[in-house]
Amino acid sequence: MAYVELPGALESRHSESAGNAGIPIPAPAEIRNSFTVSDGGVPAGMDYLAEVAREAGWAVEVNEYGGYSGQKTVNGHKAQLHIDGIDVDGILWIVISTRV
Repeated sequence: MAYVELPGALESRHSESAGNAGIPIPAPAEIRNSFTVSDGGVPAGMDYLAEVAREAGWAVEVNEYGGYSGQKTVNGHKAQLHIDGIDVDGILWIVISTRV
């Protein structure tokens, strides 16, 4: 999921943050993949990313905001996954975060 591709995306972006153990406040490690899609493509794109996450072993469910949320243990750390989008702007993203 860290380097997932979205077929048909017009543009994609990837960023990573290592996070820290926290002084004064801990910050999670984070991997973000963002995609620009054609008009109306956000719902199908989110569905596709959720299915790819399930196939990779993530427990993914629809969340109260119309996107998806999931969790999985990765290398002994609890990780969280969020898939969201803004259909009007044709932008969707997937974020994986975990405590370091």
